[in-house]
Amino acid sequence: QYYWQLHEKRYTEPVLPIYGHRLDKANFAGLDWPNSTKAVAYDPEKSLSVGPFEISLLKTQHPVPAFALRIKERDTGKILVFTADTKYFPELTDFVKGADLLMTDTNFFADKTGQKW
Repeated sequence: QYYWQLHEKRYTEPVLPIYGHRLDKANFAGLDWPNSTKAVAYDPEKSLSVGPFEISLLKTQHPVPAFALRIKERDTGKILVFTADTKYFPELTDFVKGADLLMTDTNFFADKTGQKW
């Protein structure tokens, strides 16, 4: 975001779209920076078409709304899945099946007790 804010030609260059859900209205509104970025809402129940990609979403198990992403490149059929911040839940298994690359968000040691997100 800082490049767009500080760059001399920022008013003649395209605005960067940032995709997000509206389940957290305050944070979604914060994605908009005049002449720099534009918040673009997605419907988590529908897939997105962005450039050469088809993007599917899956709500994760997390204290605040978060979504795993399944990104398929149309021409090659290659699939990247990002789990986002979540604990394991059964639907996640089918969502990641067949991925060429799986990226997970992890941050706890195995010996942590209590809830693991």
